[in-house]
Amino acid sequence: FAFCTIGAGEGGPPQGEQQLVVFSDYNNGDHPWASIESNVYQQQFVGAEDVGKTMRFEFDAKLGDIAGESTAAAFIKAFDPYWNLIHFLQVDTTAIPDTWGTYMIEVEITPDLVGGALQFGFLNWAHDYEPSGVVYDNINFDVAPVAVSVDVKPGSCPNPVNVNGAGDVSVAILGTADLDVGMIDPASIRLAGVAPLRSNYEDVGTPFDPYLGRQDCDYDCHELEGDGWMDLTFKFDTQELAAARGDVQDRDCLVLGLTGEIWPAYGGGGIEGEDVVVIIDRAASTRTATGRVLQSSDPGDIANQPLKPHR
Repeated sequence: FAFCTIGAGEGGPPQGEQQLVVFSDYNNGDHPWASIESNVYQQQFVGAEDVGKTMRFEFDAKLGDIAGESTAAAFIKAFDPYWNLIHFLQVDTTAIPDTWGTYMIEVEITPDLVGGALQFGFLNWAHDYEPSGVVYDNINFDVAPVAVSVDVKPGSCPNPVNVNGAGDVSVAILGTADLDVGMIDPASIRLAGVAPLRSNYEDVGTPFDPYLGRQDCDYDCHELEGDGWMDLTFKFDTQELAAARGDVQDRDCLVLGLTGEIWPAYGGGGIEGEDVVVIIDRAASTRTATGRVLQSSDPGDIANQPLKPHR
């Protein structure tokens, strides 16, 4: 057998019944005395209309039977029109956990790649028939969403959310010189998978870095308000967000991810952003977890906690 096969029973509900298992070319007669590279990939050509786009290769993966000196990786290879290799971007999957995780690689399309090709897929190196299998699923290659600045409870830092409270939570996508929020379809917006109750256009906040990768509920936020650029604002039902977040503890710092779509008239494509909130949960809820807990602060009422300096 060689290169790959379709496996079954390796995944949970997000992966479904079948998975892709990638391994070495064991039909290669040089295996006993050579290190064999095997590649499983798809290819697409680059046009002028692709310049400026960022392509994202995203997939789920977990460790298979790889052992010994075998190595494995996911990759994007970018070639110019003369098949010169311009980019060779990799995620090493040799020693990933034996539980499912999501990984990604991105490449920006530059003018020198027009007329060339992109290859994306999986490779491994193996010698003397050593095991080399890694399991993959939910494989996607597409234009990466546009990163946007998201502000939960604009003007507040930290951002407390009382999961036992009624009412709604204010959230804004912050406009910039490069982002006209009028290009975004408000009905497409989801915060932690929850649809908004309503939307509006008003100047309520100022963008701040990082747009993605926020972790600290004291430092990855600020209290700045309007900056002269129109923002797209939303109200989300507190209890719907609480149900989506699931099993959280009082004072947890939680990342809430936002996704949405740009209107087709403006070229279409997705957007993504995130912000951090401090959970206020006096009932110590035991709902099923769907959020990503990053840290837990000291107990006590948030109003009585000293604020750290903010950007």
